[in-house]
Amino acid sequence: MSGVNPQVILLTTDFPPMMGGIAGFLHGLWDELAMSLPATVISTVPARQTRWPHRYQLEILEAMGAPGQTASQRLLRMRGEAVPTTLTQLRAVGADAMVFIGVWSVMAHCWCQALQKAAIPYTIFAHDGELTDAEIYASVDPWRKSDVRAAHFLLANSQDTATRLRMRYGEALDIRVLNPGVPERADPDALRPWVAALKAKLQLDGARVLLTVARLERSKGIDLVIQCLPDLARAFPSLRYLVAGEGPEREALESLARSLGVASLVTFLGRVEELRKQALYELCEVFVMPSRLVPGRPLEGFGIVFLEAAAAARPCVAGRVGGTADAVVDGITGLLVDSSNPRETLEALVRLLREDELRLRLGEAGRERVRLHFLWPAVASRFLQETCLGG
Repeated sequence: MSGVNPQVILLTTDFPPMMGGIAGFLHGLWDELAMSLPATVISTVPARQTRWPHRYQLEILEAMGAPGQTASQRLLRMRGEAVPTTLTQLRAVGADAMVFIGVWSVMAHCWCQALQKAAIPYTIFAHDGELTDAEIYASVDPWRKSDVRAAHFLLANSQDTATRLRMRYGEALDIRVLNPGVPERADPDALRPWVAALKAKLQLDGARVLLTVARLERSKGIDLVIQCLPDLARAFPSLRYLVAGEGPEREALESLARSLGVASLVTFLGRVEELRKQALYELCEVFVMPSRLVPGRPLEGFGIVFLEAAAAARPCVAGRVGGTADAVVDGITGLLVDSSNPRETLEALVRLLREDELRLRLGEAGRERVRLHFLWPAVASRFLQETCLGG
């Protein structure tokens, strides 16, 4: 590359205004990179009326945003309109650019295929099971394999993801690990009204609060926490469990809580905006998400919510699966449990609720770890090192 400041270009099918860890990771990283490099995002996700502050240049492929399209129609539009538009934009940039695929999917395969034909190198971000799970994308696995093997290198979100990539594609694959990051916590003065309003609305005065922030699906282990509540409530009568997020398991989880007689202890909050979410971290004593393996579903490739909780000095209870060991250091910033055994989740929660010194120590260690290693400037610096853009 001849330019002093090569451009970094992200091609992605998962991005704001979509919710979730991948969208947040890619937005946060590119927003920080834009502080020091020309940074562009080319996204298939329609913005509609939603706008969010950002420093990168954002190009939305409008051809992909038409409502009511079938999967086949979207694929045809991707190949016929979106991909040629992308190639035109990349050729205009010239050689001084690095191209990154934000997340692999059937739609992203169209980009990979076109980049290969155009002899434009690309790097793929690997998040959880989209590149490694045998059942996910099984019908187009040859496409996935060819795109991975043609990539310049891969950026895995955790050591576990990197290990699974090597097991599936071979040790010769060039894989570099880049953990996600989180932004600085909001000013305490800005959070205080949100905390007070939530405490009053949810009647949490004097309560011992557990919190989960997640998509409501079996892999997150929310049902394991609910199964613990009868025993926990006997030991801690003021216990409350708050669950923020949406997903297909909500009805089943509510039914489980009713059948166990603990429905009054569980509050399902649905999707929450950013400041409200940060206020929830302030309100809880322990963050818990005992993720587990569910065949055919993505596993916990990392778990950004664990960093969010740690940034608020809250200890975490996490399932010992996937990349959670990168996000939660067992015995240092939280407790890792065997999520196939509900008893371990119960014992970890009892221990943290009972031992004040341990709970506070793990929370403070988590906050310091986030401050040193997981705020966006530090993550962007590691990105530049891993991609050799940092000199």
